[in-house]
Amino acid sequence: MDNNIRKISLNDDFSSLKNIIPISFYFNNQWYSLTKTTKLSDLLINLSQKLYIMDSTKFKRLPKETATESNGTLHFKIAFDDKVLKKPFKIKNSSLFIDLDLSLIEIQTLINQMLYIYKIDTNLLFIKIKNISSKNFNN
Repeated sequence: MDNNIRKISLNDDFSSLKNIIPISFYFNNQWYSLTKTTKLSDLLINLSQKLYIMDSTKFKRLPKETATESNGTLHFKIAFDDKVLKKPFKIKNSSLFIDLDLSLIEIQTLINQMLYIYKIDTNLLFIKIKNISSKNFNN
């Protein structure tokens, strides 16, 4: 294995991840390649689409169950209305949007919440990441 490639889990410290790109993830007993990707939000997109296909009814509960409240205002990471999200991405074949304007910690937290709602053990998801030099890193 390439020295710049390593495997992480949802239990790892995402705040320490710097200058990385995801290259694949292990979910539901299978590795999925993340092609043409530079951001961990691409993992979130791919995983969301797989979860939606697995059980769309559970996925439709996510806007309510993953919303957070701050100063009396609800903040959504998944929503039926793209206008409540900073950087919405439409989940394929659904009426739902996911916010891609999330920090690495927020992505980690959201994926944990999603897997909890689906009753999937978070220890069963792994991500292969590649360390890259900061001069080649695209935000």
